[in-house]
Amino acid sequence: MSTEKKRNKDGILAFIFLIVALIYDVYPFDLVPDIPVIGWGDDILITLTAIVNLFEKFALQGNETLQSLIKKIKWGIFVSGVVVLSFIVAGVIGITGMFNFIFCRSS
Repeated sequence: MSTEKKRNKDGILAFIFLIVALIYDVYPFDLVPDIPVIGWGDDILITLTAIVNLFEKFALQGNETLQSLIKKIKWGIFVSGVVVLSFIVAGVIGITGMFNFIFCRSS
C-alpha cells in the first residue's frame, strides 16, 4: 500500500474514532455511570484521546518527529486516564462496600 493511501486510510479511521467518541459521550450507557465528575472521566478520556489522534493524523502529516511525540503523548493520556479512572472506580466500590458493611448489616 502506498504511503499516501495509508495516510488517507489512517485519517479516515481517526475521524471515525472521533465520531464514535462523540456518540459515546451522548449515549446514555457508559463504562462508568455518569455520576457528576466521576462518571464524566471516561467520556473526557475517550474524547481527548480521539482529538489528539485526529491531530496526530492530519495536522502533522509532514513532520515524523512531531508525529512520534504526539503519539507518545496520546498513549500517555490514555494509559494515565485508565489508571486514574480505575482507582476512582475501585475507591467508589470500596466506599460503597464499607458503607453497606457498617450500616446495612442484619443484626
